[in-house]
Amino acid sequence: MRKVLVIPMLLTLLMLVACSQQELVNDNPEVGEMRSYVHNDFDVTTIRTDMFDLTDNHRLIVIKTYADLLEKISTVDDTYNETLYTYLNTFDEDYFDSQMLAVLVFVEGSGSHRLEVTDIDVDASLAMINITRNIPEIGTTDMAAWHIIITLPQLDEIDYVVNVAK
Repeated sequence: MRKVLVIPMLLTLLMLVACSQQELVNDNPEVGEMRSYVHNDFDVTTIRTDMFDLTDNHRLIVIKTYADLLEKISTVDDTYNETLYTYLNTFDEDYFDSQMLAVLVFVEGSGSHRLEVTDIDVDASLAMINITRNIPEIGTTDMAAWHIIITLPQLDEIDYVVNVAK
């Protein structure tokens, strides 16, 4: 009688474990997922674009003028990356009188990896941006590209340091 009770209990336990792991694997953002937040008074927007060339990994694009923005927008395929295209089109020429954008492009080996800006420090000549990569124990096998767009004050001469931690 004990064997009859133990076997169904073990099967039920295995099914529960398998289901909970499946939920972790399926926690995968879709292309176009956008998350916006404020960190140290800087606006940060993260968009999964999956628009990348492997040479783009950890690339920094500085957009200081409206002309720079239009050039960047011209490289975005709006049918494939509608969210990024729409977001970049929210900025107008007046915006760049006092602000600029730092766009960081990351290519991740799994779509379940998440990137988060954990610190931004800007002074007259240096912008230090710290990013943390959140990597789950169980991930997906798809690759993902992320655009992290950070609003910074307009500065003439500035150096950038981007630190990425796992």
